[in-house]
Amino acid sequence: MQKINNAYMNAVLADASYVGGLNPNINLNGALRDRMTPALAESISKNFSVVTQIESGLSSFDATVWRANNEEGTPNPSGKIYVSMRGTQQVTDFLIDGDLALTGKARGQVNANN
Repeated sequence: MQKINNAYMNAVLADASYVGGLNPNINLNGALRDRMTPALAESISKNFSVVTQIESGLSSFDATVWRANNEEGTPNPSGKIYVSMRGTQQVTDFLIDGDLALTGKARGQVNANN
């Protein structure tokens, strides 16, 4: 069951990373409510804090670094770190992804890493 819980939390944090302008000082609960249900936004803001978010602009390959909070919902300086990445938001990204899928170049990249 732990693997399912970890996969779920990673998916939720990945979805939350599509909210721009996240930083350690933001009202996380309020920032996430436009993207997800109020209950889910509250759960994320209780269990995680934003360490930093990098928004690249042109490439739309961005990342958010999260840290797990203490059980009472306060920031935990030694909490587990999560990194969520987002991408494929612009037309150019979709074209490049399509090219990788159709030409087999993506398979070559995977094979090169083995």
